[in-house]
Amino acid sequence: MWRRIFPGWWVPDGAGGYRLSSAAFDNSKDGSPMSVALADETPGQDAVLAGFAGYGLAAFTAAIARHECFQAVARAPLPDCAWHAYVIGTKTDAVRNHFRRRSVVLVTPRE
Repeated sequence: MWRRIFPGWWVPDGAGGYRLSSAAFDNSKDGSPMSVALADETPGQDAVLAGFAGYGLAAFTAAIARHECFQAVARAPLPDCAWHAYVIGTKTDAVRNHFRRRSVVLVTPRE
């Protein structure tokens, strides 16, 4: 699964570099679950990032979401992106940090 990464979720790591913030793996402020793209079903990274200038992209598996973070994964197609899904469940600090540690940055966010 791919998660779009807002540039503000790319934070200094204290060693001169940057890392993902655990804030990147929270549910939406409006109360909806965390949005993701089903990577195997997208036409590519550019399609997921279209219209989101400066955003990055991180990847994690459904197994991490389901078996390590105890979250549900559900398809939630949108008219313009059939590959859209939700990661459903409470995102405690421990859960968000686990997603952060187990995710791989595919595209680095830019300001």
